[in-house]
Amino acid sequence: MNGKSANFVLIRIAVGEEDYAYHKLREIEGISGIHFVYGQYDMVLVIEEKDSTKLRDIIMKKIRGVKGVIETTTLVAAD
Repeated sequence: MNGKSANFVLIRIAVGEEDYAYHKLREIEGISGIHFVYGQYDMVLVIEEKDSTKLRDIIMKKIRGVKGVIETTTLVAAD
C-alpha cells in the first residue's frame, strides 16, 4: 500500500439514494474501493491514507457531504 494504512468506512445510505451516492463517492480522491454489502451497513469504502488529518478531511468534508449518506463508522487497520 505504499506506506499508507488501510482504513475502512462503513456507510449507511438513505433508501433510494444508493446509486446516486455510489456515483458521487466514486469521484472522491482517496477512496480506493467501494463495495455494496448486506446487513446493518450499505457500503464499505476502502481508503488508503496514513495521515489522520487527511483521512478526517476525506470522511468529514467529502464522504459525509454526499447526499444520502446518513451514517459513517470508520475502522483503521491494526496491521
